Amino acid sequence: MRFNILGASLLAAILVACSDISSGVTVDVRVEGSGVNAPAKLEFADTTYVASLNMRGSGSFELNGGEGYGVLDYNGCRLPVYVGNDDFTISLLVNGSSMRPSFSGKGGKLNYYMSNTRRATPDYDLEEREYMTQLKKNLATAEQRLAEMNFDEKFSELERVRIRYDYLGTLPGYPVYHSMQTGHNDTLSDEYYKELYSLLQGDEKWLELREFRNALQVAVNRIALKGTNRTDTSAFIISQLEIIKHSITSPKVASYVASAMAVRYINDRGIDELSHYESLCNALITEQSDKVEYQNALAKWQKIAKGVQAPDFAGLTSKGGLPIKWERMKGKSVYILCWLAASDASIDEVRALQKYIKKYAKTPIEFVMIAGDGSAQYWDKVLEKNRFAGTQVLAASNRDFLDAMSVQLFPRAILVDSDGKIISAVAPLPSSPKLPSLLDELAAK
Repeated sequence: MRFNILGASLLAAILVACSDISSGVTVDVRVEGSGVNAPAKLEFADTTYVASLNMRGSGSFELNGGEGYGVLDYNGCRLPVYVGNDDFTISLLVNGSSMRPSFSGKGGKLNYYMSNTRRATPDYDLEEREYMTQLKKNLATAEQRLAEMNFDEKFSELERVRIRYDYLGTLPGYPVYHSMQTGHNDTLSDEYYKELYSLLQGDEKWLELREFRNALQVAVNRIALKGTNRTDTSAFIISQLEIIKHSITSPKVASYVASAMAVRYINDRGIDELSHYESLCNALITEQSDKVEYQNALAKWQKIAKGVQAPDFAGLTSKGGLPIKWERMKGKSVYILCWLAASDASIDEVRALQKYIKKYAKTPIEFVMIAGDGSAQYWDKVLEKNRFAGTQVLAASNRDFLDAMSVQLFPRAILVDSDGKIISAVAPLPSSPKLPSLLDELAAK
């Protein structure tokens, strides 16, 4: 008898345990009115799932359950979603570039809430104290709406965090937008900076929230601007990393933010100044995934570091049809300006370069301007309108050289020596006061 009771108890325990094991979550997608046979995508922080739709516009995602916050992407239309432990169906009525969603199933109510939750637009015209008062009032309203939905506490707890960072994450941008709308550059109060520092005190489990990750970076960026000249780029990244070191208590959060800021800086400025901040990065970036991101950025730029042979121009030709080759420019230093024909900022830099082309015409310096956008017709029109001199190249349909030099942001300048070796992958732009002395030095060689 004891055996039977024990066996029954053991069986009951097994059944209970099995009932606690998630059998997965199904998210069905139904699309009407699209006219486009595009797949649906579910994007989460670390993973993207793809589901092909059948001829009736239906498809399914079979998930583990508990993936959390994500985005449904269908043909460029994006919808916030949350995947917990309940199945649900998303029905999309597509009309051009917009779509109207509806939801059903056990997880439908929560996702209806997600799709209808929009942060109230901040009024940047307000003075700082009034702006912060309005912001906190709007935040309280959003939190009250969440409380009225009576979701389970696990979701509600995380959603309160997401809402907080969604609203308070606008604080770092306030000075810029306030100045744009009012023309005033007001002094920011200690209370303002206190709120920014409060955003840095977060739990590592919040890193799954896009709003948290974004707010951390913009808050560090804004705090670093206080008392730091942003044009002194190495001082600025050092200031950012010091703020992370002293103000973010979670090592995992600090690792993520330090990696994100360092990678952004490297992709913008290269690694010429790496020695100035490398030790801080090594101390702060401790998580393996963050190390991989950081090391990948370094590896990409080490291929175009100072002293490395510059990549081939890969078939690019000048406006006159002349092939661009290092052999033709051997014995000359080469200043390359990468620009966009549709960008006023880029055009201003090409315009500023014209005086240097004229000044150094009889020196061993070659000036090459590579446009990374536009049709040949539009490019020709811009060149003709501005009467730009120098070697002009269009690389809109052949980005091999730009990609090899990791040109992602425009305008960008590159400087190569007379042997075809890189002097700087991120050289001073024509508008920089640092350029004249650099060109004088090259002209004297």
